Parts: sequence; C-alpha cells; structure tokens
Amino acid sequence: MGASATTVGGECSRRLEWTGMPHEDEGAPTGPPPASALDVEALRRSEAKYRLLVEGQQDLVVQVDVEGRFLFASEGYCRLFGKAEAELLGQRFMPLVHADDREATRKAMEALFRPPWTCYVEQRAKTVLGWRWLGWSDRAVLDEAGQVVAIVGTGRDITLQRQMEEQLRQAEKLAAIGQLAGGVAHDFNNQLTGILGNAELLVEALPDRPELKAAAEEIRAAAQRSARLTHQLLAFARKGKVLSVPVDLHRLVGELLEAARRDFGPAIACEAALGAAPATVLGDPVQLHGALYNLAANARDAMPAGGTLLVETRTVSLDAAARGRLPFELPPGPLVEVRVSDTGVGMDEETQAHLFEPFFTTKARGQGSGLGLAAVYGTVKAHHGAVAVESTPGSGTTFTLWLPAAPEVGAEADEPPEPGRAGRGARILVVDDEKLVRDTLARVLRRAGHEVLLASRGLEALATYQEAWRAIDLVVLDLMMPDLGGPEVHARLRQRNPSARIVLSSGYALEGEARRLLEAGRTWLLQKPFTLDDVHRVVAEALAAP
Repeated sequence: MGASATTVGGECSRRLEWTGMPHEDEGAPTGPPPASALDVEALRRSEAKYRLLVEGQQDLVVQVDVEGRFLFASEGYCRLFGKAEAELLGQRFMPLVHADDREATRKAMEALFRPPWTCYVEQRAKTVLGWRWLGWSDRAVLDEAGQVVAIVGTGRDITLQRQMEEQLRQAEKLAAIGQLAGGVAHDFNNQLTGILGNAELLVEALPDRPELKAAAEEIRAAAQRSARLTHQLLAFARKGKVLSVPVDLHRLVGELLEAARRDFGPAIACEAALGAAPATVLGDPVQLHGALYNLAANARDAMPAGGTLLVETRTVSLDAAARGRLPFELPPGPLVEVRVSDTGVGMDEETQAHLFEPFFTTKARGQGSGLGLAAVYGTVKAHHGAVAVESTPGSGTTFTLWLPAAPEVGAEADEPPEPGRAGRGARILVVDDEKLVRDTLARVLRRAGHEVLLASRGLEALATYQEAWRAIDLVVLDLMMPDLGGPEVHARLRQRNPSARIVLSSGYALEGEARRLLEAGRTWLLQKPFTLDDVHRVVAEALAAP
C-alpha cells in the first residue's frame, strides 16, 4: 500500500473505539454520557458521507493498522484487486506487493512513525490486470496521546507514467551511447581507410606473386568486414549517409520476404499483410532495407525450430493529444507503420531494456556482433521515425516502426556513376590530420598520375592554398580536424576562390553542416573508409565538373 494526506476514517475510528469506561482510580464515570439514538444516527450519517466521498473518487483508499492489516478498502481498490472488502479486512496488505518492492515499502513507511507522519512509496502490486505500478501517499492517524494507531493511504495507478519514464531514460541512454559509438566509429574509420587502401594497392602491385596477393586480399576482405561494422555503428549513432529519395516500403518488404524465403529455409513461413496507402517514405532505400532485414534475421534467430515471420503495414494518423502521450517524438502528418512479428521464444523485460544498445546480444560468442538492432534504431531515428518492441517469453516478439509518409512521390534518385579512373595530371591538395589517411590518399592519387600537396591542419591548408590556389585543381578536405574544422576551412577556401572544387572526406557524412555544404554546389563526398574505386570515381567526377 502506501497512502495520502487524506484522514478518511480517522475521526470516525476514534469515536467508534471510545468505550466510555472509567479510569481505575475513579469511582464514577467522568466521560461523555452514553450515546443517544440521535448520536448514533448522526454517526451513521457521518460514516455514510465519508464512504460516499471515498467511493466517489478515482484514487484507491485504504486504512490499515500498525501491523499492516486492512481496516478499510475503498470500492476502487477492491475492484482493482478483484476482492470484496470483507475478504481483505483483517488481512495484511504486504503479500499483495511484489517481493522485490517489499523491503523498500517497509523502509519508506518507517517515516510514518515520526513527524511529519507522512510518506510516499511506489510499488508493484498483483491486480486483476496483472502487475501494476501503484504510487501511494500515506498519512498516520494519531490518538490523543500522539501514538500511531492506523495508517490511511491514497494510491494511484502510475504504470503508464513509469513505462514512459523508463522509455525516456532508455532513449537518453541510447543517445549517449550513440554519441560514444559515433566517435569510436569515426576514429576507427580513419584506421580502416589506411588498411583498406594499402591492401588494395598491394593487390594491384602483386599480380605475379600469388601467395602475397592472396594475403593482401585477405587483409582487404577483413577491412571490408570491419567497415560494415563501423557502418552499423554509425547508423546507430545516426551519423551514417542517409539519402532522401522516395522509397516504396511495399517494394522493400517484397524484396525482404523474397530474400528471407531464400536465406531462412522452409521451416520459417514468411507472410505479409500490406495495408498502408500510401506506403512511400522519404529516405535511404539501402539503409531501410538493411533495417528490415536485420529485424527479419532477429526473428529467424528467435525461431530455431521454425515458425512464422509476418510483416504488416498500415497508414496511421495521430492527433496532437495522441502524440503527446508517446514517449518519443514523431513529426506531424500521416505515418507508415511497419510491424515485423515472429512466433519465437520471446524476450523478458531485462532483455528488452538493452535491446537497442550496440554490442548487446543474447547469442553465443562468435554468433553475432550485437549491432543489428542498434543499426535498426539508428536508421529509424535518422529517418525521423520511432521504433518500439513488444514481447513476452514464449509468446513471440513484435517490432513496430513508424516512419513519416512521403508528402509526394517524385522520381527515383539517379544511379551513382560507375567507378572510373581519374584524369591524369591534376594538382590536388589533401588535408587530413590523420597521417595514415593522408599518406594513403597521396599514394593512391600519385599512382593515378596526379601531383599531391599535403596539409595536416586547417590553418596549414589555408596557407598552402593562399600561396598556390590558381594552380590547385582540387582540395580533398577532412571534415573533422582539431584546430580548424572542415566547414570553416571550406568557407575560407570559397572566399579565396568561389569556384574551388572541394571533396569532403568524412567518417560521418551527410548530416547537418556537411549536407548544407554538399547542397551548395561544387562539393563532393568521399565516405571513409573508401576503396580505390571510390577515390578514382569521386576525384574524376569533381575534376570533370565545369
């Protein structure tokens, strides 16, 4: 239980408990005279008034003695617990409290035995609706000698509030983890850029040394696998590359189920119920497809003996009041809801609490990176949507995604140009504070026939460009540098030469300031970690621009 500043029943109980017996040292009664029929009727009316007041409010009201035995339980309390008041009277309230919350309840209620004779406690209780969180405000009832003789409690079901608070804490924790993961992935991408670039150079340089070439190819393959992990980390951190083109989710679901039927085997039935109209969102089709496939793969792993994978879509509209009740923010307008359900083993609450954290996995060592669902979370957030999970052990799991519907359907994005060798003979300024990245880029560009100038800091790059800007055809500029950031260097380069061709090199990319710079024109993106083909393609595209 737990209670409130209400004193319902306090005065009544004192009147009822008074006996009118004389003190032992007195020969005749000195107390009030016996109650008349009129007094009894007035007392009855007073009790009826108090009961009407108690039963008429939504709060739960109880009165217990100092041993925790029920003296009174309101109709609302009895209804919530599925018991008649007569069943409760004389019984202790503590067995109704969750075992994990009993000690905290006892400690909180110790405050009732000293001024100001009140306490507040939150606890789980077994009700007809299952385990519910109840918040209790308690107040002690004192006798004339100042001794606690009873406790009155006023309670309220705060389950929804607790759930929303927990989801908010989870969102804040995931945001903090995402910031850390993004920084780690960015630094790791710098190292992978050097490993991957130099491994590819070795592969090209060893056509007549098959054993050494095979070793270099293994290094390249390992670097590419590591790059996929950093892409998942960046997706979780919402710092990955996100396109904004119309994407038909029904087409993606069709592709997903086709791949699932091929990859998961006949033991898992793959079904769809596609009701969204429209089913088009603005986003990155590759990332959205990856998010859906990660959810499907999670469902497969939850059904080792087989089962059903079901993907459903529908269009939903939420009014302002409904959005205000959600523990996450969603933009106004219609939403496309995607539900991915399985009939697998399900998850307990503890597992669900950590589900979207990077590197968290319930799989055996070596069977999963723990990044799949983290990437789902980051991808959905990057698309201004939300994701939630419902699961019960033994009863399967449902992931629900909400994505803003596209306001209008436009043309599909152009296909990226095919990789090609950059034209020879250009003078290129490479600016990066990471020596491994600078040296790798210089080696690749010089092999392609270009002259390369190097700068390790933003101020150094500006000094070099100021001196020879007319002879510099292209600048490859890192976005993250310690003394002067890429956006500031970009702005000063454009002040010196408004027509400067600039390639932004980044382990994050395409959000915030970087997106604005790219949309301003004559600026291209080289995503880390990059391959030789990526370098040649982007440099060729930039040099070919008029």
